[in-house]
Amino acid sequence: MNTRDSIIALSDQAWALRTENPAQARALAEQALAQSTQIGFDEGLAGGLRVLGWLNMEAGQFAQALPQALRALQLYEQIGHTEKKTHLLIVLSQIHSRLENYPAALDYGLQALKLSRQHGYTHHEALVYQGLGAAYGMSGSPNEALKYFQMGMEISSRLDDMILRARAFNNLAYLYCTIGRYSEALEPALQALKMLDKDENPGVKTATLHTLGAIYAGLEDYPQALKYLEAGMAASPVDFNRLACIIESARIEIRRGSYPQALRWLEEARVISERLNAPNSTAQIFRLYADLYKAQGDFQNALDYFEKFHTAHEIAFNEQSDRRMKSLQIIHDVETARLEAEAQRQKNANLQSQIAQHQQSIANLDAYADMVAHDLKNPISIIMGYTELLLQDLDGVLDAQSRDYLMGIAETSGKMNELVDELLNLARVRKQEISPQPVDMEAVFRQAERRVEQLVIRYNAIISLETALPAAFAYPAWVEEIWVNYLTNALKYGGQPPRIAVGASPNGGFVRYWVRDNGDGLTPELQAQVFRGKYERFGKYQIEGHGIGLTVVKTIVDKLGGEVGVESDGLPGHGSTFSFSLPVTG
Repeated sequence: MNTRDSIIALSDQAWALRTENPAQARALAEQALAQSTQIGFDEGLAGGLRVLGWLNMEAGQFAQALPQALRALQLYEQIGHTEKKTHLLIVLSQIHSRLENYPAALDYGLQALKLSRQHGYTHHEALVYQGLGAAYGMSGSPNEALKYFQMGMEISSRLDDMILRARAFNNLAYLYCTIGRYSEALEPALQALKMLDKDENPGVKTATLHTLGAIYAGLEDYPQALKYLEAGMAASPVDFNRLACIIESARIEIRRGSYPQALRWLEEARVISERLNAPNSTAQIFRLYADLYKAQGDFQNALDYFEKFHTAHEIAFNEQSDRRMKSLQIIHDVETARLEAEAQRQKNANLQSQIAQHQQSIANLDAYADMVAHDLKNPISIIMGYTELLLQDLDGVLDAQSRDYLMGIAETSGKMNELVDELLNLARVRKQEISPQPVDMEAVFRQAERRVEQLVIRYNAIISLETALPAAFAYPAWVEEIWVNYLTNALKYGGQPPRIAVGASPNGGFVRYWVRDNGDGLTPELQAQVFRGKYERFGKYQIEGHGIGLTVVKTIVDKLGGEVGVESDGLPGHGSTFSFSLPVTG
């Protein structure tokens, strides 16, 4: 299993453990997140953030959950993972619902519903209906809430997921309870509890037992209500789940006149609420204190707690407003970052498109050059052959001027033939892919020297090897072409006669090889153009140099990861030094 597969496995394991072991799920998600960040693995980042966003939402840490869920959603949109994107939309709907930002909750929920229906995500569709029902219920639209809860319950009943089904039945029951339809609430609540006996989930079971307690309290069957609320407290060790049951128990004890027991429940609830930093629950508790003391005739304490209730309610309202503002700021920041990333991606995509177009243009030009070069090769060879025949057959007949013309044709044809060969060589080098290897540079140089032997004789030249030529990491056939081009260049443009020195020197992690001639130097303007195919030095027939050979050199050296260079002071007789650098072996 490779690293990416391991990260995905970590995220999947964390997701599977999120309800039964949140601490272990968090540790695995954070591990997946760290490893994904290290190697830049977007799918792994999204998986870790999805788990952490869900865990923080369940823990009420919405300031952390919201940016995590938004970032995961953005990544899944980029990856194209529709199912996980749909689930993130559901999570975001739930977060905004709990933040009482109901328009945003409904917007995300409806987006998730559309995707669930399009792709047949039945499980997600059931979750969406429950989330939409909760959002409508808490925003004061019970009829809409009832419609979505009923649809969610109908779909959940067809799924082999007892927890999901129990949650759907409990949501419907709790909605009936909040609008005073206690008799209708009882049946779905009991059905939910029955489902949880087979597949127990502490959070859902506590919520269901709380709903049953509230229903029986509404039916004024207080003993039965307290029995279910006590069972709800025992079902989950998590304070957040137990708190609602404790508050409801205190409310019932006040109604039935059991003031000491009500006081004990309120004291326990107050401790938990302060530990959880839950201002809404604290406000409810203070209101119940006021009701308790008022029922006992202790109006001073009742007034004190009523004032505390108003203060706590104001604090809760302000904190809720702050959370909403922070959530809006988070949304703004994440959306801004998303738009900036999208703009950068679009810019990169445009650049990639331009690069692809340029590469295609180069490929087309190479193909055209290859075709033209092959088409020219044959007629040039014919011209050269006929010229040689004329010079031989008319040796005693030609006057000096005619012979000079024919010699010009022969030399021009020879140079054109060289040009065609170099065009073919350039096209081949651009297209060919090679594997660099250690190269015995002195052996390759001696082979190149043999290839220019006729030019050495023709120009009465001397080539001196002044230093050893260390091995380099390259491709032998290509390096031979470099030496042939540099030596040919020095022979053609060297002094009269050419004196050529060859050597090498270390240059960091590279070896710099050089060829120095004794001809006329190059001006700075020529040095800037010499490797770009614009290098011209005219001889008797104006065709001594065309610069394509040096373009081939640069193309080869670039592909081998090295650099080319030329040095000259531009003075006659001082010559020029052409060099190329290649990575050193070892």
